[in-house]
Amino acid sequence: MPDNVSNNAANTVSGNTGTNDTGRTKGPEELELEKQAAMARLRTDITKGQADSQKAIAEASKATAEAQRDLLQPPNVTTLAGNITSDGTFIESRILARKSLGTAVAALGEALKNDPFFQNKTDIRLALYNATDLPVIELYVGLSSQLFTLDKQFEAANTNINQLLDALVAAAATATTVAPEAPDMAKKFDLESLPAIPFTPSLAPAAGLGALGANPITIAYAGQAIIQTVMSLASLFRVNTSYNNFDLPVEDVALAAEFKKAIPIGWKLWHPAMFPANAIGQTESLASAFMSLLEKVLVQYNTAAGLLIKVNDKISQLSIALATETDATKKVALQRQLDQLSACLNALNALNSAFVQLQAMLATVDTATQATPLTTLLRAERLIALLKSGHTYIVKLSAISKGSNKVSQRLWSSAVIRHSAGTELNCLVFSPDGEIVFANTQLNYTPYLKPEEIRVRS
Repeated sequence: MPDNVSNNAANTVSGNTGTNDTGRTKGPEELELEKQAAMARLRTDITKGQADSQKAIAEASKATAEAQRDLLQPPNVTTLAGNITSDGTFIESRILARKSLGTAVAALGEALKNDPFFQNKTDIRLALYNATDLPVIELYVGLSSQLFTLDKQFEAANTNINQLLDALVAAAATATTVAPEAPDMAKKFDLESLPAIPFTPSLAPAAGLGALGANPITIAYAGQAIIQTVMSLASLFRVNTSYNNFDLPVEDVALAAEFKKAIPIGWKLWHPAMFPANAIGQTESLASAFMSLLEKVLVQYNTAAGLLIKVNDKISQLSIALATETDATKKVALQRQLDQLSACLNALNALNSAFVQLQAMLATVDTATQATPLTTLLRAERLIALLKSGHTYIVKLSAISKGSNKVSQRLWSSAVIRHSAGTELNCLVFSPDGEIVFANTQLNYTPYLKPEEIRVRS
């Protein structure tokens, strides 16, 4: 009990003389009531002091328990910085993809050699398909046909104009007023038969339970801490695995190189997209049929240019004569001659315009390829000659390669990376007339390997 409480109680009980402030003597009942009130106040003070003491004891116990609990915090495990980063494709994946491509092409070569269509043949010629070859071949055929038609129409027009001019000269010599019968130009050639062909050339160990006493809260917390510690220990042996898949482009050169190694010895292979067929072997004795036809039309064009001068001169003469002629019959004859010459002039101008446009189109340099359509057409002509040489086929190869990286990471060791790759290869072989004579698909896969397990083949 606090000293102040005892002193106050003693003073209260012993100091009561039974006399109040006015000097009146208190009765026994009044004194008893005052005594009981003093005892009640005393009990209240004692109860409050006990409560304060118990609160202080509880807070001290709590602080002790929390201090013991902190000893059981689970370990804070931090991993090593052994991550793998890359700004692009790993070279190991590219090597595996190339090896996968080589294996697939080698299997394709065996299938091609053993196919009944090619078996026991040693004089096979193969030309790798180029996406621009077939459209250019079609353009070559179309323009050749157009040049042939243009040549025939030029020839007919020039002949008709010469005949008409000769007839006009003869008529003037005999002073006849009857206009000669001019050939029907519309029946001789049709300009609408000349259609325009556009050119489309990236741990600290946990504290023992013996030092914790018998506090149930602390013991329960210790059990939870032990569980967390066990889980943290288990995470030390956990392996985090991530996969990264990506496409690997197959270069045209790599595909052609592998295919050349895979085909039988004695077979010949052309790559027109990379090196035009017969570009160097072409000699003057093997004149281009397209160029010969083009030169032939050019001769007709030059002839027509000379005739145009004569026709314009004759039209001028007839126009003057018509303006001064007073005889009605002669005026009709002169007008008929003018109409016939004008019709021939319009037809010849249309032919000249068509040929000039064709020449301009053939000489226009393509900004992408830096080549003219004429150069591309001559390449197509040599390819056509190659396809007509016999035992020659077009090979369409399509290859898709994909790579994958597998990264395994543990807590106490650096990350380990493994590489894998696979290839899908498709092949079609066409005869010159477009028939598919061979088709094959090859799939190859290289499982995950560590970098030190990858061997580069020659």
